[in-house]
Amino acid sequence: MKAAVRFFVGLAPWIIIAMIGLPVILPADWWMRVEAVRVADVDEGQMPQMVVIRTIRRDFVADWVATVRRVEAGGSVAVCVARGRNDYRTTSILPAPPKLTLAWWLNGGDCALEPGAYVVTTKWSIDTASPLDKTVTAVSNIFTVLPRPP
Repeated sequence: MKAAVRFFVGLAPWIIIAMIGLPVILPADWWMRVEAVRVADVDEGQMPQMVVIRTIRRDFVADWVATVRRVEAGGSVAVCVARGRNDYRTTSILPAPPKLTLAWWLNGGDCALEPGAYVVTTKWSIDTASPLDKTVTAVSNIFTVLPRPP
């Protein structure tokens, strides 16, 4: 009996190290992989439709930030930012088109876009059992908001 207790007492620190250390060495795509974020071109005043291809490989909780930037000569300017915290499950699915819109992606946030070129960057900070979070970042295509037709 004493040998079994000593074995488990000796094993406990290794189990704790594995629980904390394993998430540190695993890549972020062990939890989620985002292959594509596509935003459709639209006329001014319309809501852009989106197509997102992602795979949630493990259940997790993450803080996320989605930023819409206007692309200009020499750089880009943030025009809309949305933040949230969500519980992600391997069984989670995104809304089917046409419900997956930029407004949905921004958690219902209003983002009135003037004519111009834009890009959406989304960053997820995945909570892990370790002191270090894992980050997944996805950048959309450059999409265009066209002037309202006469």
